Amino acid sequence: MKLFTRNTAITGNVSRACFRFFTAWADSTCKSLIAENPVCIFAKTRSLESIQVNNLFATLRIQPVPLVVMVDTEPRGEELETSLAKISCQKSLPNIFINGTHVGGLENTLRLYREGKLFDQIKISGAMINKW
Repeated sequence: MKLFTRNTAITGNVSRACFRFFTAWADSTCKSLIAENPVCIFAKTRSLESIQVNNLFATLRIQPVPLVVMVDTEPRGEELETSLAKISCQKSLPNIFINGTHVGGLENTLRLYREGKLFDQIKISGAMINKW
């Protein structure tokens, strides 16, 4: 069964309605995950950049632990990824948000880390960094 077939006017209308519903679900899910977590990372399990970002945040020992959403293992991950592209204007993953603000991907996060600004953004978010 093809969900988004547009062979007839009726099927097309149903498909558009389903597409709008799924898009609205993905948009609201992404926005709520970003808003409810001080540090939110959207990534893919087999992406080297995603692994590097996850390792970086693991070494920082942030409390509460950053939320990591592996979109390629989520049942509706493609919809989440599409919504993320709209929200952040960045199509690639990983996609990092701190305190509801889009930080970027691996390069931007590493730049902020090297400049010492990543810690400042994390502290503003209310998350704690354990130094030991």
